[in-house]
Amino acid sequence: MANEIKATGTVDPLVFANNDNCEIIKKKDVKCDKSFNSKNCIYKQGSLTCDLNKCVEYKKKKYRVSTIKAKNVEKGDYVLIPFSTEVKKSIIKNKYQARFAGHLASDGSVSEKYKNVRICMNKEEIDDVFPCVENVYNSFNVKAKLTKCSSSQVVEARSSNSKLFDFSYSLVKGKGENKRFTQEVILLKPNLQLHVIGAYIQSDGTFNKINKCVEITTYSKYLANQLLVLCFRCGILARANKQPISSSKKTFKTKNIFRYIINIPSYECGKIKKYAPGKIKIKDFKKRRYNKRFFWNEFVVSPVALNRNF
Repeated sequence: MANEIKATGTVDPLVFANNDNCEIIKKKDVKCDKSFNSKNCIYKQGSLTCDLNKCVEYKKKKYRVSTIKAKNVEKGDYVLIPFSTEVKKSIIKNKYQARFAGHLASDGSVSEKYKNVRICMNKEEIDDVFPCVENVYNSFNVKAKLTKCSSSQVVEARSSNSKLFDFSYSLVKGKGENKRFTQEVILLKPNLQLHVIGAYIQSDGTFNKINKCVEITTYSKYLANQLLVLCFRCGILARANKQPISSSKKTFKTKNIFRYIINIPSYECGKIKKYAPGKIKIKDFKKRRYNKRFFWNEFVVSPVALNRNF
């Protein structure tokens, strides 16, 4: 027997053998001791209750971490989702190269077979995407030219320059469901990773005007998890979910079974807005509502939505 523990906002459930130990924060250990209505004491997130009680414990809160059997984890307990804050020297040296990595991963491709690079863009996105692509191409003495694709609404910048290929292949590998960033991007400085995220949103993200949030869809589980990590490293509390792809005739035909959606909620969009000017144009984002997920040290602390035996 094993246990599948689904934490809010993660791409996949956590899987443990039934009697495996796992470290969690019990729901009772997140509760505020001074609240009469079961409010939580959330690290670095003060509330009206905190002000009324003149309590600043949330600023330096140290939660009790418990080690229990996976089968005993309850709905509402909290799991600790780690993410690395390590930074390593990268071949990416400026914002243009960082944005190039984002465009390359979203609407670009690096063909290992044909040793070429191409980045596609909708005609409406040219002003927001092409200047960055042109800057990087020029740095390798490549003249960036836009040519038509099979779709009348899409153009592409393509090159077979060997040095440009080597640079691009050092940033993004694979295609389709296997596409992923390399450590040159994952361990990049957060101030440059914001440009990676912003460029990805510009090329292949949408802004939901009703919920005032950013949504990114990908067929690659690798990219979905990596985009989450990039957001976490930049202090953005994004979330993800996996959905089966509809078999409707209106749905774009693909051999993939699932798609992964990254959501940057409205109250976090202000942190990324200036990095995706082609997509996020509003100013009045929704205020943070009570949120059970939060950052603590090098973890995202997330409540358990389901613990299933299988």
